[in-house]
Amino acid sequence: KNIESFVACVEALGAEWLEANGIVPLMIGAVADPEFGALVHKRLLAACPRAEVHEFLPGDAMADLMSASLLNFHPALNEAYGMTIVEAAALGCPSVVHLREIGAADFLSKDRGEILFANMSEPAAVAEELKQLLGTAEGRQQ
Repeated sequence: KNIESFVACVEALGAEWLEANGIVPLMIGAVADPEFGALVHKRLLAACPRAEVHEFLPGDAMADLMSASLLNFHPALNEAYGMTIVEAAALGCPSVVHLREIGAADFLSKDRGEILFANMSEPAAVAEELKQLLGTAEGRQQ
């Protein structure tokens, strides 16, 4: 669901900035169209060779990665619920989600640092917001 927005955001952040800030993009999830998935994975790795791509992970491995992550990037423009957002919050990982129409967002608090809102239709603008947030130690603590 809008996975190309994630890749475009990684492209806009740039491999140099990501490496300088110790950030490794991680893409987890299977795609319905394997050819499309291969193209998206190739594009992600071209944008950031250090990125990791996993089609599936067992629950314990997913929990380990999520609890060690700075941010869960949920690029869907609409989502009836969005279980990964809740899973991330349970593991102490905030999510960045679209401005509206993401069901689980109603149960999380921006004030408690559980969720951030961004316009996923504009990945370059999201990248700039992430640079401001994640580019400083203070921002990472929020």
